Amino acid sequence: MNQYREYIKDLAKNDKNVVFYNSGPEHAALVMATIFKNAKDTVRIFAGNFSGEISSQPEYRSTLESFLGKGGKLKVLLEKEKLDDGNEPKLFDILRFYSIINHKNIELRKRAQKVYRVDETKENDSHEVHFTVADDKMYRVEDDTKLFTAFGNFNDPEAAKHLISIFDDIFIDKNKSEPIHLILKK
Repeated sequence: MNQYREYIKDLAKNDKNVVFYNSGPEHAALVMATIFKNAKDTVRIFAGNFSGEISSQPEYRSTLESFLGKGGKLKVLLEKEKLDDGNEPKLFDILRFYSIINHKNIELRKRAQKVYRVDETKENDSHEVHFTVADDKMYRVEDDTKLFTAFGNFNDPEAAKHLISIFDDIFIDKNKSEPIHLILKK
């Protein structure tokens, strides 16, 4: 893990336009934490439901809090607002706190339909995906949402622009997604 951590840190620090790969929740959390550390403006996340396998990792949570604490903007699209047990994700507590500080910097929406990546070179081959894109150049695309396998890049504006277009098309269209309200708990 230390070798992978140094590799990811180097790619991000030196703004390298190199595709990297990851698998498993620990690697996913590390990559997401690196995105939060290096993002300066906006992070867009399309995910299942923040079940916690990635989002409960301490490094993920602390770097997200740091990003939001510096005034970063977060836009989130979730497939489901609640966890399978009917409770809301623990990460909502962090989002709720920072939305009180600046509600304009955190937007959450729900989309019932999944997003798929289609391999045009193979007939009938499509994969459900989750993805994150930040600052018009960084991204992570999870092409196996069960095993958390993904690919990404810390400096690919062209691919990031494409992912932002997909995300914003869903996020902005009120027929494709609906708001999630972070209700204050008593």
